[in-house]
Amino acid sequence: ENMVKVGAYILGEFGNLIAGDERSGPIVQFKLLHSMFHLCSNTTKYILLSTYIKLINLFPEIKLDIEEVLKHDNQLRNSDAEIQQRAMEYTKLSEIATSDLLATVLEEMPQFTERESSLLAKLKKKSNTLVKEKEIPDTDNSSTQVRKGLLQKTPSVSCT
Repeated sequence: ENMVKVGAYILGEFGNLIAGDERSGPIVQFKLLHSMFHLCSNTTKYILLSTYIKLINLFPEIKLDIEEVLKHDNQLRNSDAEIQQRAMEYTKLSEIATSDLLATVLEEMPQFTERESSLLAKLKKKSNTLVKEKEIPDTDNSSTQVRKGLLQKTPSVSCT
């Protein structure tokens, strides 16, 4: 099921890049994804329905095939309200929206820019300025630690 989710996301975003080959044309992509629909959990069905509307944006020539699936009673009368809602909204979006509006609403996800976490950056900066801790053993089943020039006694934990 995870592979269906990943495949749906990738085809919904980048399916146009492989659509030139007849073995991976628009209708082939759609039928392959939809063949798994009845086997999936509702969470995966949400992703598939979102992918279907993205496929309408990428491939207007398969719009009627996808609208037929969106309008099917299995979606519109589904016991899961989220599936009903998505099917209805995507159906209306595909019927009413112009191709420019559809392209704007469903445009490709922006490229992920990898950056360092600000929390990690602060921790690294702080760790570079701190004095490294040294542990000195004590005889009374506790340890003495030197931190920032201060002596602290902390009890040791022993398993008996």
